Amino acid sequence: MAVATFEGLPLGATTAAATGFDYIAGVTGATIVNVNAYRGVQACQLVTTATPCYLQRTTSVAVNIAGQVYGRARFRMPALPADATGVRLLVVADGTGAFLGDLRITNLGKLQLRDKTAAILATSSTTNVANSWIDLGLAVLTFSATAGQLQAVIFDGNGQAAQTLTSAATLDTLGAGATIACQAGAVRSGLPGYTLVIDDVDWSTTGWPAIASAATVVNGPWSGAVTATGFTAAYRLSGGGTARLVASSSADLSTPVYGTATTPDADGMVQLAVTSLTANTQHYYGIETDGRLLDAGRGEAKTFPAPGTAPSFSIWFGSCQWTVPADSTYAAILAKTGPYGRAILGIHMGDLHYRDWGPTTTAADILAQYMTSLGSASMAPTLAKIPWTYEWDNHDWGGDTSDRTAPAGDLVAAGYRKVIASYPLPASDGRGGYFSWVIGRIRFLQLDVRSYRDPQTDPDGPAKSMLGAEQLQWLKGQLLKPEPVKIICGNYYWRQDAATSGRWGSYATEFEAINAFIAEHQVNVYVLFGDRHALAADDGSAAGAYGIPQAGGAPIQQGSVAPGETWSAGYHHTAPATLQGYGWLDITDGGTTITVHYQGITSLDGIVRVEMTTTFDAATTLAAIWGIDL
Repeated sequence: MAVATFEGLPLGATTAAATGFDYIAGVTGATIVNVNAYRGVQACQLVTTATPCYLQRTTSVAVNIAGQVYGRARFRMPALPADATGVRLLVVADGTGAFLGDLRITNLGKLQLRDKTAAILATSSTTNVANSWIDLGLAVLTFSATAGQLQAVIFDGNGQAAQTLTSAATLDTLGAGATIACQAGAVRSGLPGYTLVIDDVDWSTTGWPAIASAATVVNGPWSGAVTATGFTAAYRLSGGGTARLVASSSADLSTPVYGTATTPDADGMVQLAVTSLTANTQHYYGIETDGRLLDAGRGEAKTFPAPGTAPSFSIWFGSCQWTVPADSTYAAILAKTGPYGRAILGIHMGDLHYRDWGPTTTAADILAQYMTSLGSASMAPTLAKIPWTYEWDNHDWGGDTSDRTAPAGDLVAAGYRKVIASYPLPASDGRGGYFSWVIGRIRFLQLDVRSYRDPQTDPDGPAKSMLGAEQLQWLKGQLLKPEPVKIICGNYYWRQDAATSGRWGSYATEFEAINAFIAEHQVNVYVLFGDRHALAADDGSAAGAYGIPQAGGAPIQQGSVAPGETWSAGYHHTAPATLQGYGWLDITDGGTTITVHYQGITSLDGIVRVEMTTTFDAATTLAAIWGIDL
C-alpha cells in the first residue's frame, strides 16, 4: 500500500473506496477534510460516535500464523481524552476482528501499549500535548496461538525511533488467527464527539513503513522587504512540498495570518511573503510546510509605521566583513536597544564576503557562499530577529575594481534574486540591484554602484557613469518623491575625492550633476556609506561633500584605514588591525523637524567612537512631481 496522504480525494468522502481503505467503521464520523494536514492540505478527520470510528486495511496484510505486521500513522488530537482509559490510536486485530492489542493516548498525554485484555504493557516517558502531530507505529512482531510480542514506536521529526515500547516475547494474550487486520483511528465506543486528525497512513509486513518527514529548515530565516502591512522571509528547505509563512502579533503564533503557499525551487530556496498585517507592530513568524507548522525557522519582524505618519525608530547599518564573520558585531546589534527599542531594520551595503567572483564562478558557488554567510553562528540569530536590506559592492560582485564587465555579474544578480528577500528591483534588465523603501516620512534609496559602472580608468566626462542611465533617472525620480528627507545608502562616502579613488572622484562629472539636481530641487539628503573601513561622520562641510551630511558604518569586521580627508564629526580607525563596528541611527520625527542621530560603535566594547546629530526642516513635504519613474 502506498502511504495514504488523502490528497486529491473528495472533501467529505466517507466510503472506503474514496479514502483508499478496505473498511471504515463509524462511516458518518470519518471524513476527508481541509484541516491543517500534516502533509499537503487534506487529512482525514475522525469523530467517535456511538460505535468505534476507524480506518482499516486487511487484504494487504494477511499473514500466516507466525507472521508479522507493522502499522504506522501520524495523529493530531485537538484535545486530549477526558479520562485515563484513553482513546486507541493504532490497533491490531486477528482474523475474527477481535483486538490483539493497541497503542492509545491517555488524558495525561501519555502513550500506552496495551494487550487485548486492556492490561498496560508499557507507558511512554514523553508527554504529548493537544494540537501537535505525533508519528506512531504499532507492530505484531510474533504471533501464535500461545505466545506473541507487541511493539510500539514513537518516531521523531526525522523519522527515527525516539522511544520504543515493547511487550514480553511470551505474551499469551494475542490469540490466534490466519489474518491480522490493522486499524487506525479514534477507536473508542461510548465516547461520542472525541475528534482526531490522521494523515500519512501505511502498513507493511516487512518492517516499519517509510513515511517521509515533512520539510526541514536547512537555512533561515532572514527577512526583508518590510512595509507597513507585511514582509518577506527567505528559507532554504530540504524535502516537503509547498510552504507558507505564518505570522502573528503573539509569540505563540496564535491568531495567525497566513501567506500564500509557494513551492521551493530546485535548490530548496523559497521566499514567503505575508500581507494584511497591522502597521508599526512587532510580529512573530514561522514556516508551515505541507500544512505543518515547523518548530524550526521561527523569526521576528516589526512592520513599519504607515507612510506619511511621523514615527521615531532606530536602524543599524554597515558593510565589509570576513567571509565567515565572527560573533561580536551581529551579537552587539541584536543586543542593542536605543531610545526607540531594538533596530527595526538593518542595512548591509556590501562586501558580505571577499570571494571576488571571477570567470570560473558557478551559480552553486554563489549559493553556497550565501548559505555559509547567512547561516553562520554570528549572522543567523540577528537576521532571524531583525529584517535587513542588502546590496553587493566590489568584493561580493567581482573583485576590487570590478564593474559592469565582471564575468560573474549575471550569476551574482541571479543568486541575489534567489536568496535575498528584497524590495522590488526596478532594473528593466533583471540585473541591477537598486531599490527604495519608505518608513514614515523618510525615503531610503539603495544604490547599485557595480552593475552599470564604466571602468574607472575610462576618461571622465558626460559619457562615463557609475550608475548607468536607467538607475540615474530612477534616482532623480526618487529624490522628487514627497517625503521630506531622503537617505541615500550609497556604499561610498559622498564627496568628490581623487580621480584615481575608484569612488565618486573617478566619476566626477556624473557626481557633480547629481548634486546639482539635489541643490536645484532643494532636497534634504543624508548619506549612509560603508566601504571606508572606518567609523566616520561629516556634516557636509568637508571639501567636495556638496553640503550633504554623511555617516559611515564599516567595517563590520575587517582591516581599517587611516583618514586621507577631514571629517567634521570625527573618524575612528585601528589601522592596520581588524576593526569590528557598525553604524546606528536613532531617527526622531517631531512633525516640523526630523532629527537623525548617528553613532559609530565598536562592537567588542560598545563604545560610541563617533557621534553626530543632524536636524532637517520637515514642516512641509515636497509637492508631487508629474512624471513616470523609470
